[in-house]
Amino acid sequence: MTRFLLTAALFVAGPLTAAGVPPCETAVQTKAYAAQVDERIKQIKPRMFVQMDTASKWTEVKDTPDSAAAVANVYVDPSGLPIAAFFSFAPAAKDWVQFANYSFRADGTLAKKNELLNTTHGRVSMSRETLFGCQGEELKATEQFVDLGTKHKKKRPGDDFVDEPSPVFKRIEELPFYAALLAAR
Repeated sequence: MTRFLLTAALFVAGPLTAAGVPPCETAVQTKAYAAQVDERIKQIKPRMFVQMDTASKWTEVKDTPDSAAAVANVYVDPSGLPIAAFFSFAPAAKDWVQFANYSFRADGTLAKKNELLNTTHGRVSMSRETLFGCQGEELKATEQFVDLGTKHKKKRPGDDFVDEPSPVFKRIEELPFYAALLAAR
């Protein structure tokens, strides 16, 4: 069974439209909103949740146990709701590591997802950015590959490359620790 290390950070973001939702019709609006979210995390102290194995529930802790299967550092708004999440995944084999960062709007919808996958399969580092509209539709997606050794850009690798896509959480309610976070409010 592959074990994953999962680390998450959640935080609040900036201005809204008159309807209470940040602008989200274009990729430019969405990217600007996500940049505001990135700045806000610097001002908030996280809460930590762990999942000891894939079958257990998330619980809040002060320190990370060495044997935890998943860890979430959670940044929340004043009402206790998450607005973004930063994850890291790594299998027990340690042949790849992936970071997936999610920025959410005040209405709980996904605005932006950044991924960075470093893998020995193909010896590449792949970065992906995906921007999402108000209804969860993909507005823009980009990906880039660089050689792990030289850091030079390269084309998408061939069959030796194993893509490890991260989950897509289109709403904050889909986050794996959402129920535990609400219970702690």
